[in-house]
Amino acid sequence: MRSIYAVVVMLGVCSTVYSQEIMQQSCQVTVAPVIDGKIEDWQDDWRTDADSKFQYNVCFDEQNLYIRLKTSDEMNQGKMGRLGFTVWLDPNGKKKRNLGLKYPTPTGRDFAKMNASPSNSSNPDQRRLEMKRDLIRDTEVLELIGLAKENIVSSRVGLMNGIQVIIVMDEKGDYIYEAKIPFKAYRLSKASIPVLAIGFETDKLKPISGQPYSEMSKATSLWVNVKLN
Repeated sequence: MRSIYAVVVMLGVCSTVYSQEIMQQSCQVTVAPVIDGKIEDWQDDWRTDADSKFQYNVCFDEQNLYIRLKTSDEMNQGKMGRLGFTVWLDPNGKKKRNLGLKYPTPTGRDFAKMNASPSNSSNPDQRRLEMKRDLIRDTEVLELIGLAKENIVSSRVGLMNGIQVIIVMDEKGDYIYEAKIPFKAYRLSKASIPVLAIGFETDKLKPISGQPYSEMSKATSLWVNVKLN
């Protein structure tokens, strides 16, 4: 029997992380990247945050934010695939979690079925890659946070507000996340936002009384300040 959970419990410590970096206006795009999980059309080098173990870029034009993020850390991957991942937007340049895009989410996914699915490979490294890929397979549901009293749940491909988002695993086993987020999708005016705070945050397990401590009960979080004007 395969154990998806094994991917995230056999790995090292990954604690809640908060870090900030002021990004200058060097990442304005003239040719928008295609949101397809293929990152060769991004011109900037990766920015790296050693604490959160995320690599990332945040770029923009007059209408949209463009985000790419990569992690090879398997604890991060387990949290993202099994529990969920949110991009937060704070137009006041703080760390308020009022507006956000949650994707992937565990909504509608059958992890028990994944765990019971047998592997076709006897190679342990190949089985490990299969488990990691399964964690983000069929991740079609997302949530829009802060636009209504309740989160708006939608199909990733059924959105009508211009948001595009995808998560894939590359040939090295890294998770690659890409998103295009129109400012208007969150009723934001770029011209009125000098600094936009953007948070990248995994979800976490709710602690259960009497159960042993788990690193899955901590979120991994990175905040970046983007200078828009």
